[in-house]
Amino acid sequence: MDKNEGAILQVKKRLNRIKIKIDAKFTDINWLKEETDDIIEEYIRIGGYHPISEIPRELSLMSMLLAKTHENIERLNITRRSREEWDEIEQQFIPPIPLDIPEGFKVCGCWNCNRLFKLQGKNKYCSDTCRQEQEDAKKRFKKTGTYLAPYRDKYRPKRDETPERIRKEKEIHLTEKMSKRMPTIEFGINGKIKNKYKVI
Repeated sequence: MDKNEGAILQVKKRLNRIKIKIDAKFTDINWLKEETDDIIEEYIRIGGYHPISEIPRELSLMSMLLAKTHENIERLNITRRSREEWDEIEQQFIPPIPLDIPEGFKVCGCWNCNRLFKLQGKNKYCSDTCRQEQEDAKKRFKKTGTYLAPYRDKYRPKRDETPERIRKEKEIHLTEKMSKRMPTIEFGINGKIKNKYKVI
């Protein structure tokens, strides 16, 4: 094993130890920055000279771990918002209350609606959708301290790694030893559908 291979192996070992430590709650960004800087310096010192071209995957993993830690910090800060801060953000999602309310009409009781609707019995909402939204919003409020929905209202960002992970889960990997039969449709006699299979 030459110097460069040994340096690469050392980088991989250290990164594997770091990967285990950085879970969804890890927030010590300063420690992580020091560790990643130290890994790069050690790599160059042991025998690597061009980390960008020689260990691109490892550098990419380091940047992903730093990004994940920043996301963890951002998510933690979101959970620490006061009710006043949430109220200020929620106001952006609430349309103004109509100034003139005609007789026989009422303002919808859903937290983010404020539309006018005709009075019909004891109904508080302009639609079933608003009734459901208010019920869901009350549950969210008890759990998170806000009526906002995390992803719909975009106050809680999805993790950067999520789309890539989902894509990988959906991929079908084919090898030489594995073949898959895919159904295709062929119209037979009298227009009846006849199953036909194609091996890929």
